[in-house]
Amino acid sequence: MKLQYPAYITRCENSYLVKFPCFGWGATEGKTLQQALCEAVDCLDELIAATMLEGEPLPAPQDIEADNIYMVAPSAPMAAKAALYQQSMEAQTRIESGEEKTFSHAEVGEWLKAKGML
Repeated sequence: MKLQYPAYITRCENSYLVKFPCFGWGATEGKTLQQALCEAVDCLDELIAATMLEGEPLPAPQDIEADNIYMVAPSAPMAAKAALYQQSMEAQTRIESGEEKTFSHAEVGEWLKAKGML
């Protein structure tokens, strides 16, 4: 399943403003629509990384239909990290020396950071 989030893009005086309603914070812009969409990928990567570092679950992508909504996927490396993070959040367990151990969301984020994945 491909991870994509809706990006709300509005035309401003000299640029295009991009927001991700699923996250509720963060924005970026570009002088052209194409540049705004490219910047949207970087912004989405940062939103996902910050959410993971906080140990919070990633928001579920919403299915929003409107003329100014574009579906944006994170970069391939971030999509892979997000998939691993989501799987670890869902399971919250790991087998270690034959014992099952439970980890908090924050611990999973710290583990990913220590492994250089964030």
